Amino acid sequence: MVTISKTFTSAPWESNFEDEVHDAWVETVLPAVEAIDSSIQDNRSILSLAAGVAGTINTSLPGLAIVAAGLLGHAGAVTALGGAVSGGAPLLQALRDRRAAARDIRMQPFYFLYAAEHALG
Repeated sequence: MVTISKTFTSAPWESNFEDEVHDAWVETVLPAVEAIDSSIQDNRSILSLAAGVAGTINTSLPGLAIVAAGLLGHAGAVTALGGAVSGGAPLLQALRDRRAAARDIRMQPFYFLYAAEHALG
């Protein structure tokens, strides 16, 4: 917001200020917030797709998502479990990807606006 406000030529009390804020919103902020929303929707569908793939590969592992979430940061544990978890590899990778994508999304310049809108709405 600081970067955008530096481009304003009108002071807040001048009549053109509202138009400048509106233009900045429409040209910069709104597209960024919509891109964040789209990224979040894509991030959710990655996990859903992988969960479906893992379910069709190996339906004998109930609670795989819970196990996978616990193993995300423990590559050694995944290696030690070997074949027992190999059917869930797409799900594990999707969980890692989802976590990384969520972290990247939260680092976007206007994420706070997106989060505030969803927290209040």
